[in-house]
Amino acid sequence: MIPLIYVGKDFFDDPSGRYYTDGDGSGEEFREEVLKPLLSKLEKLEINIDENVEGYGSSFLVEAFGGLIKHGYFSKEDVKNKITIS
Repeated sequence: MIPLIYVGKDFFDDPSGRYYTDGDGSGEEFREEVLKPLLSKLEKLEINIDENVEGYGSSFLVEAFGGLIKHGYFSKEDVKNKITIS
């Protein structure tokens, strides 16, 4: 069974901003404190982005997901193979 996290319940119900300095619930915070640790130890991870969240800014999404590749934590193929979005 693939582990499942809910952004709106397990992280923050109003995720926004790119950096920690933008406030709680930033993409950088999600990447560094949730995604990176989980993906480092799991083969696969399902992420529910719909429940308890009204929407996302592009800065949050780019920093959270694109930052995994940009900062050299994982390759593009690793991210594609490890993450399922629901």
